[in-house]
Amino acid sequence: MARKVKSVQETGGKTGSTGHGGVWNPELAKELVLRTHSTATTFRYFGTKKLEIPCKYFYLAKVFRNEAIDATHGAEFHQAEGFIVGDGLTLVDLMGFVKEFYKKLGITKIRFKPVFNPYTEPSLQAYYYDEDAKKWYALINSGIFRPEALEPYGIKKSVIAWGMGLDRMAVILNKKQRMKDIAGGHLSFDWLKSRPTIKSEL
Repeated sequence: MARKVKSVQETGGKTGSTGHGGVWNPELAKELVLRTHSTATTFRYFGTKKLEIPCKYFYLAKVFRNEAIDATHGAEFHQAEGFIVGDGLTLVDLMGFVKEFYKKLGITKIRFKPVFNPYTEPSLQAYYYDEDAKKWYALINSGIFRPEALEPYGIKKSVIAWGMGLDRMAVILNKKQRMKDIAGGHLSFDWLKSRPTIKSEL
């Protein structure tokens, strides 16, 4: 696997890309770092499991960011990540999935904007409109995995993927204004006890 990653990093491997340039440093790659995106879990799964294609995978992961904390951003939070592998998946499929997913949560006013991600191309950021605040807010990051990202794992099919902040979604669904209103030292226990209990059959 290391040789394949090195090849893609330096020359693009067999993808037709020129790669990211520079010499791949295996010692640097082995260094530990707090996970900033749950996509790291996707690639770990690619490398340790045999995918039964076509397939859909969904999971939750805790992530950490070195950024300023405000009403909608935290230094640590949770992401819901997912990816679908299949033939000929396009942006239309990705946008349709995102819209349908949030429609089931009662969020229907969504728009998309192109963004840059190093591992997906094309990439999209989805925004939702908050009727109370009369503003658009970032909702989810998504895209189609680049061939270079899939080459070391031997995946030849199309892969659409996304990651969304669960904490921010909890703020939206509970009609709160700040993330600290649902977690942390500012959380009201009276409000928390008033929330309905969700029972699982698992």
